[in-house]
Amino acid sequence: MYLFSMADSAVQLEILNVMSAALEKYVGIIKNKFRIALLKIQHLTDIIFLLKVLVFKEINLSLHVVLVEPEIPQNTGNIARTCAATNTTLHLVKPLGFSIDEKAVRRAGLDYWKYVNLMVHDSLDSFLEQYGNRRMFLATTHGDNSYTDFEYKDEDMFLFGRETKGLPKEFIGEYGDTAIRIPMSENTRLRSLNLSNSVNIVLFEALRQNGFPGLL
Repeated sequence: MYLFSMADSAVQLEILNVMSAALEKYVGIIKNKFRIALLKIQHLTDIIFLLKVLVFKEINLSLHVVLVEPEIPQNTGNIARTCAATNTTLHLVKPLGFSIDEKAVRRAGLDYWKYVNLMVHDSLDSFLEQYGNRRMFLATTHGDNSYTDFEYKDEDMFLFGRETKGLPKEFIGEYGDTAIRIPMSENTRLRSLNLSNSVNIVLFEALRQNGFPGLL
């Protein structure tokens, strides 16, 4: 830090530019606020933080997958496994088409269930009472936005509906601005992708945008 402060302004600027470029290339999560932070380095702790981001990717990110009235236990088990592997919170909104203690659910999730941050809600209304102020993205074939159109951030919530019917239409209408879809063939016989596949596609896009924080 002493050597940095002793360098002339041109050298300091070059150092900051190199650090910024490296952070963008290898981490992929450095937005404008981080560039501004780079220009305000004053303490050794600032350098340590940036090195952690660069070398260890130590940025906490809390994402949430919300399954509204899921029906097929194997899908939920697979999604639980994904959530465990990505440090993502899984919300199940009742009524469920199965018991979470069923063998099919447990078998699909293997022995990953103990690592899942699982939250169960009695209804969609009760879920909204608790999380209604959060930024929510509704995955639906009726969405006007591609899932890649948004910049995802900490505490974002991704809602997925039942395998047979999707999310309630009135609910989609209320949150239409953040209704997202995964591009598919124009063949009208293909209604949607498998639920667990859809969750993986959307979730990993959010993680990719943020540099896969905390993941190896």
